[in-house]
Amino acid sequence: MKVSGASRNSDAGLGAGQITLGLFGLVAPVLTFLLAVSRFPDPVKIFILVALACGYSFICFWAFQKSQESTEPEFLRDPLGETDLENALHSIGEASEFFGASLKPADLFRLVSSRVANVFPFSCSALFVESESGDSLEIVQAEGSNSEKLLNVVLPIDRGL
Repeated sequence: MKVSGASRNSDAGLGAGQITLGLFGLVAPVLTFLLAVSRFPDPVKIFILVALACGYSFICFWAFQKSQESTEPEFLRDPLGETDLENALHSIGEASEFFGASLKPADLFRLVSSRVANVFPFSCSALFVESESGDSLEIVQAEGSNSEKLLNVVLPIDRGL
């Protein structure tokens, strides 16, 4: 697994956002005191205080964004903006269009199951279909270990899995 530069900095010590926020937090009260005892007219003092507040808000927002970037899971960090799941689902759609009517439902389920297993590993998958009466679910397709035992199992909806 690749480690980004942002997550390395957060593990090694303080990040740039944290240091900037800390320094501004130390300097702002001193500047506020010096401004309060200065001989500037009140409108100028108010303008400078508003500018300091806006600057501090900007630095807080920037530091928050930096911290969110470093804690984002790797599977969400994709330079093209697409995740593995989106790519897998897109390729399933392309396969379905390519094979058209020649791809049987069982084959399509195995294809989908194998693609999902690449993103979210599992030992067995099952396709539940609602009965005509709507009071139960039946497993019509299963793939993986013990899949033969799961086929044609009927589960009442009110009892759960």
